[in-house]
Amino acid sequence: MPMMIEGAKARFFGLDGLPLAGGKVHIYAAGTTTPITSYNSRDLTVPNTWPVVLDSAGKADIYLEGPARFRVLDRFDVLIEETDWIRGDDQDTIKFALATTGAVSRNIRDKITEIRSVRDMGAKGDGLTDDTAAFQKCADLGGFWQVPPGIYKLTSVTMDRDVTWYCHKGSLFLRAPNTDVVQGSSWSINTIDGQTVYGVAANTAMFATAADGLTVRFLGLPVFDGNKAAQPMVGPTGKFAEPNGWAFAHSVRDLDSTTDVYIHFENAIFQNGTAGYIRVRGCNNTRNHKTRLILNDCRMFDTIAGTGKDDPNTPTELGWSSDYIQILDYVLLTTYNLEGEYREYNGATPTGKYAPVLCRATFYGSDPLTSGECSVAFYGKTRTFGMGRKNARFDDSATSGNNGIGVIDCYGNAESLHVQDFHGQKNESNSIRAKANIKRFTVLSATFDQCYTGINVSPAPGGMNEAIVRIDSVVSYAGVVPIISVVGNSTSDKVASCTIGSVFAGASPINVEGNALDAVVHVRNCSRLAIQSCGIYGAPGRALIINEVLRADVGALVVNGTGAQLGTMPALSGEAVMLYGGGSIMIRSFDIRNVSGAPAINLANDPAFVTVRDGYISGCQDYAIFGNATDTRFFIENVKFDTISGFSRGVYAGGASCSVYDCHSGAAVTTPLYPKAGTRVIASGNSWEPLDAVTTTADDPARNGQMTVNLLSDTSLQIRVRGSDGVIRSTTLTLS
Repeated sequence: MPMMIEGAKARFFGLDGLPLAGGKVHIYAAGTTTPITSYNSRDLTVPNTWPVVLDSAGKADIYLEGPARFRVLDRFDVLIEETDWIRGDDQDTIKFALATTGAVSRNIRDKITEIRSVRDMGAKGDGLTDDTAAFQKCADLGGFWQVPPGIYKLTSVTMDRDVTWYCHKGSLFLRAPNTDVVQGSSWSINTIDGQTVYGVAANTAMFATAADGLTVRFLGLPVFDGNKAAQPMVGPTGKFAEPNGWAFAHSVRDLDSTTDVYIHFENAIFQNGTAGYIRVRGCNNTRNHKTRLILNDCRMFDTIAGTGKDDPNTPTELGWSSDYIQILDYVLLTTYNLEGEYREYNGATPTGKYAPVLCRATFYGSDPLTSGECSVAFYGKTRTFGMGRKNARFDDSATSGNNGIGVIDCYGNAESLHVQDFHGQKNESNSIRAKANIKRFTVLSATFDQCYTGINVSPAPGGMNEAIVRIDSVVSYAGVVPIISVVGNSTSDKVASCTIGSVFAGASPINVEGNALDAVVHVRNCSRLAIQSCGIYGAPGRALIINEVLRADVGALVVNGTGAQLGTMPALSGEAVMLYGGGSIMIRSFDIRNVSGAPAINLANDPAFVTVRDGYISGCQDYAIFGNATDTRFFIENVKFDTISGFSRGVYAGGASCSVYDCHSGAAVTTPLYPKAGTRVIASGNSWEPLDAVTTTADDPARNGQMTVNLLSDTSLQIRVRGSDGVIRSTTLTLS
């Protein structure tokens, strides 16, 4: 009688273990090289082509009249395998061997059973049948499972063995209706099936681990659909509560486990979710085991919107928003070419609603210092649209503390964050944030298009003195300031180091919160700061704030308050550079123009030593450089200033001492140098000085060998010299 070699479509695989798409099957009479005909139906009426060409899944219907010899080639005619005596009713005796040196002969039945499909366990994939039981059987056996094209409706599949799901194009996991009804918290301890479980309320994810130390992989082209239209959408209540409609969840059973966890998603699509898509909790600060989460070429789309702090309709203490990825404690997350979008409101989520977060890396429990500290790395290009939980209260009446969450957000305690190439459009909160006791923060390239702020490193409970911040290249268009904000905890707990390579901010950044301390770039409480290049065109307030920085070097600074290069922009309404306190600060190689209503460079709170050199200032108010300090040592060299409105003064020379060398004042400046009373001013080689002289308000030279020159009146000049013997000698000259 006619026999089919697998009892379903015959399937063939290449040497790489993947389906042999486009392969060719040459069929001969058993033990010969004589071609014979195979058929694609049981009644043997429709013959196959010769050779038989496999489809994109490596399959074909092959019915035979008796034993046969097979030669299988790939689409390039490379021999893959060769076997003889294939017949459906004698698979226990027929042998198989790969057509390669060293291959051994094996039982054909053993070969066929290596290729396991979820359909072998009863999965239908018709979108109607609940396939949970079939998938659970597969998970209980573990190993490698093929998932053919189809829609597989699931409630929750728990995995306590290593398992790989290979999903073919057209396969989709659909969350069963009315299954997202359990509320829970990632910060709670629960008991599930008699086990203590850290970080999950119940096994409600479509796929959830049920043991420690597992390897779980989703390969091929998996699609996870949360079926949000068929879920009850029950709003969470209680502190840190959230829905539990995850696509995948891993929690810790035994914190003392020493077996690492490995979770891998390849080419996965996540869509129509509720709470989020992936939640993984790792070990605590004992770090007894690693939990690795890898997402390569994955895309994540719209979940439901969250609700805000103090909303009376959802009485949570802190509100909630969906997390596409949520990791807790000692998890090592690596992504490559990750995309996250929330397009339901096109980047303008309405009052009382909150856009989801792409990745929240946080801690378990109530004490971030007991966290295992996650490490997060986004490689390749990371693209986002319309994401991030905004700061505003539920009624948009004001901003609310602890309400905002970044698009990529390390909160509480994290070891490192690395972003290779980020592109955000219309994001509603910080695109990249570390409000954490972080050790290494690196952003190699970031582009923000109409985003609400950009990069933020902010105070954390564990201290900032180990934080090394590196930001190489940032471009921002039409965004909300600050574009870059790096802030240590206090003057005694500073960010260890901050290096900013290149910043370009254009198209009129806006300061919607009206924060007087906001600027396009804002660095506060930092030990070392280096800004290599910074271009800012149009801004609602200040361009650059340096506040309580021990040592700062700012080079190649270009500020144009009108943003004329990019079209009509409102003028900068604050200082181009504002310096508050700190240690040694240098501003060099700069060009500052069109500053409305303020000096170009302003000092406050007595920085210890300030150097301003090699620059040009035009179009500011009252002063080009306003050194209103008492104890600062101030050094200005080779600076040209012009077109100053108001008081029309070049330099307000304050501080303990102010040295002004080789500067040039334009004709539109009334008073080039205006000394503050009590400040020792030294000026030489400036355009407004007829002589190369040193002037001071002090009566006597300060040390041996020093000379002071005092202009006593319009016609009288006094010269005083302290000799090597310490004796002061003077003479008075009459000027004509």
